[in-house]
Amino acid sequence: MGAAKLVTVVHSGLAWEMKYIRNKRDLSLEVVCQQLRWQQSKLSRMENGQQHISEVDLGALLVIYEVHGEERRRLLRLADRQDDPGRWELDSPIEPKMGTLRRLELEAISFVDAETMLVPGLAQTAEYAAAVMKAADLPSELAARRVAIRMERQSLLSKNNPPKFDMILDEAALRRIIGSRSIMAGQLRALLELAERPNVRLWVVPFEAGGNVAFYHPFYMLNFPAQQVGCLPGKQGLAGLS
Repeated sequence: MGAAKLVTVVHSGLAWEMKYIRNKRDLSLEVVCQQLRWQQSKLSRMENGQQHISEVDLGALLVIYEVHGEERRRLLRLADRQDDPGRWELDSPIEPKMGTLRRLELEAISFVDAETMLVPGLAQTAEYAAAVMKAADLPSELAARRVAIRMERQSLLSKNNPPKFDMILDEAALRRIIGSRSIMAGQLRALLELAERPNVRLWVVPFEAGGNVAFYHPFYMLNFPAQQVGCLPGKQGLAGLS
């Protein structure tokens, strides 16, 4: 048997997004394929990442799905990159939609978020997240959208059959005052409540551990079924948005 072909972040991402858009439009495989005169197996293979999506086929699908403007251009860029290694998200790091990260989180069966400075995004309160955005000097409108998306992402941890979530925090992340003392107190209470869930574990690296733990950089690792693994380095790519 030959080695299994690696399904890259870009290729699987385009496939997933096309299926997501079709379902959001409440269109069945049958209806779409009738309009395009395709076999249903063709679209099914595209949506499962088993077949590349040509620019011509993608354009036809986007017409039926009524996708226009920047969203259409973004998906066409993904089609151009289907053969790339797919390890990096190339869109703007302040893009509020953060489509790739949100897609990967929906597919993942477990997360590990190691943070040296801040509470992980999936565990942040709205007040704490807003204070983080303010400290980053983001425009108020963009900051508000980013906070709303962060709160929406947290629903992953309470859905049916939720993913496992391991938080590894340096003690400094718990002691640093973000926003105000009252905001920080609320954040610590929320963190303890989250850690009580059966799918969540909280680990703290104490100051006494010194430099022996080699815990110098944050990282965000997502684990997937079917031997798919994603690791997103902190302060680069996607993990800086977690």
